[in-house]
Amino acid sequence: MAEKLLVDLADEVNELASSAEMERRKPLWVKLFRGERPEKPPVKCCPFMAGHYDLVWRRLIPQESLHFRNGLARHLEIQLRKKIYKFRYMRDDDVIRPTVWVFAKEVTPRDDLWGLKIRRRRPEEEGGAYKELPPIREDADLDRLILPHFQQDDKADAATLQEARDLVDGRVPVKLYTRQIGYSPYEYAVLLRGAEPLLFDLYDRPAFVHRLMSLLADGIIQVETERETANAFDVEETTLLHQPWDEFPPGKEHLLSSAWAYLSAQSAAPLGPGMYAEFVQPYNARIAELFRKVYYHGCEDLGEKVNSIRELPKLRHFHVSPWTDLREVVPALRGRNVALEVHAHPTNVLFVWGPDGIRAEARRRMDQTEELPFDYVLCDLQTIEGADGKLEMWCDICMEESLR
Repeated sequence: MAEKLLVDLADEVNELASSAEMERRKPLWVKLFRGERPEKPPVKCCPFMAGHYDLVWRRLIPQESLHFRNGLARHLEIQLRKKIYKFRYMRDDDVIRPTVWVFAKEVTPRDDLWGLKIRRRRPEEEGGAYKELPPIREDADLDRLILPHFQQDDKADAATLQEARDLVDGRVPVKLYTRQIGYSPYEYAVLLRGAEPLLFDLYDRPAFVHRLMSLLADGIIQVETERETANAFDVEETTLLHQPWDEFPPGKEHLLSSAWAYLSAQSAAPLGPGMYAEFVQPYNARIAELFRKVYYHGCEDLGEKVNSIRELPKLRHFHVSPWTDLREVVPALRGRNVALEVHAHPTNVLFVWGPDGIRAEARRRMDQTEELPFDYVLCDLQTIEGADGKLEMWCDICMEESLR
């Protein structure tokens, strides 16, 4: 049964998504991801994960302001209100899509996919730190790993989709989010073995690490190819955060070879460039081959690893964190058809600088890209407590700087 509030919100989102302003923004991203420098560098502020109602979004859209208290209606209301808030208050070049997403039923818990259960010790307080309890403690445990399979409950998923479509009266597209696994084998190695033991293994048992990484890459590839075969993959899923708009081959929206891959190995930050090239790069490269374009994400300093990462097949978008020196990255990626995702320093933007500091950083970082295509981003925020108005300020200043 349709809910009038959701229908009204959906109509407003549709109006925003089809507006002349969105049509202005889209070509900027298309050109960027062709490896060309757009008329202006796109500017984008994304508080955090696209589909989550995290601490930042709870500050921007307080829980008490929501009409629905629980259930699918609340999930849809949050998504629609986030799109509207983003358009009204963060005037950047991000592209707002009308689609809302519902989650597929979890058949096998994600922590059980590899046959050895990943456990965590969690704090009682919301937002506190947790500790992983890795299950691989000795060589024999590695033999107990299994390659995961894509699984779905067609009946339950169809019912969820229909309920969501009814709630919004079909006014906006509703899609099923079916992704069950990430594309970063080193992160699974850390979950299964532990960050510190794995660092010792790199020195003491390199063959063991290679075997583990190969198994993990095999498992990721198996799950995603099975998902594609089941016609459960959708390219739009790969544009929810870092690539807000791109052109995809028509009629091939359910193929991995049409989509973006998000690759990373942030837990490998302590590895030197040689060790990264040996133990991480080959396995990321195997996964990259499945896709049409690759985005490499890294909140750590990637300056010494860029010479390996640039060899990833189909690399088209490269994360340049505030801790990565553009003077190292630009020469390494020059002439390679790769756009830079240049990140502002979130802590300084929110809690240290005023307008002059924000402008100075934006100007310096933009100038350091030289002739390479880039977008300028404020992203991955965990809190905005005490930083009221800073997101809007950042957008306004950086949009001005992008037009210099």
